[in-house]
Parts: sequence; C-alpha cells; structure tokens
Amino acid sequence: AGRKGVSALIVPNNARRRTERLLQSAGLAATWASPPSADDVLRRDDERILADPVFSEPVTDDERGFINALLEQHGPDQVAAAFVRLCRSSRSAPEDLLDVAPFTPSGDRPSGDRSARRDEAPSRRDDFGDSVWFSLSVGRRQNAEPRWLIPMLCRTGGISKREIGAIKMQPEETFVQIAADWADRFFQAIGPDRKLQNN
Repeated sequence: AGRKGVSALIVPNNARRRTERLLQSAGLAATWASPPSADDVLRRDDERILADPVFSEPVTDDERGFINALLEQHGPDQVAAAFVRLCRSSRSAPEDLLDVAPFTPSGDRPSGDRSARRDEAPSRRDDFGDSVWFSLSVGRRQNAEPRWLIPMLCRTGGISKREIGAIKMQPEETFVQIAADWADRFFQAIGPDRKLQNN
C-alpha cells in the first residue's frame, strides 16, 4: 500500500489477464507499470548508504586508534570498498524482470483496432521470419487444438497471436513456432518449470 487510497498489487505476468478482469468487475481503475530494473534497485541501495545517519556521527576516541590502523594498513580506497561490499552483501541481488505493456480494456479499443491487428498478422507462415520452435506434451490424442492452445500460449507467455507462427500437431506432442525476438520473453514468462497453466 502507498498513499491513502492508493494500493500496489504485484501480479505475475501469466495471471495478468485474470487480474484485469477481476479489477474491472470490481470497478477499480488500475495503472500498470514495470517493476524497477536491477540498475534502479542498485542505485536506490547506494542512495540509502550515502544517506545513512551513521556518517554524521562523530568519531569517538575509542574508534580513532583502530581507524588509523585500518587506513595505514589498507588505505582509504580499500577501506571504503570493503565498507561498500559489507553493506551490499546483506542484500539479495536484484533481477531484471519483464517489461509491462500498457493495458487497454477491450471495451475501450476502437472497433477497427482488433481487425487491424488481425490484418497485421503474417498471412503466410513461411514469411514468419526468424523463429524458435518448442514442443508441448499434448497432441491430437489429447484433443489438442489451436483454438485453445493459442489463447493459452498468449495468456501464459505474455505474447500476442502475431508472435505465434506455425503449429504442427503430432499424435503425442505439438510443435509451436515463436518469433525469435519474443522467445526470451516467452520462456521467462512461463517460468523455469516450463509449464503452461490452462486457466
């Protein structure tokens, strides 16, 4: 929670659409924003170190002798570097997370917008460009069909239909083509266990 009347909600990418529907049904207006980058987190940590009130406290007589010994043996740069490392060692390393695309409720989109998006999709799969293939552990024998596979891939993987190329159905598995530029984002969104949740 932040200021009065303002709350922060952290949502994994594969649960975003469900959360949007929940907020809309509750009549709540949400503004989506990206989490701070790893560089932003490190910069804020450094600012906290610089602003620590310990730097404004006077040096005591008991401390002065040891301070002089440290400076004499290691020099000011090495002592300062050791202090910074000690401060940072107590904090977990930040991670770079997925960027968040701006959300426009479906009811607010112009009627021509959805058809325009469909027109932008490649009409020929052999014109799809650089891509990455991956397999799903379901096939024709498990009644796998593109009409439910594609929405699940988009929802869970944080991509749109335009980033999906050919889908090749086999008896026990399905091969899916993803645009190369979106492959890293897709695999990061579905997580290290590489599971697609059908929800």
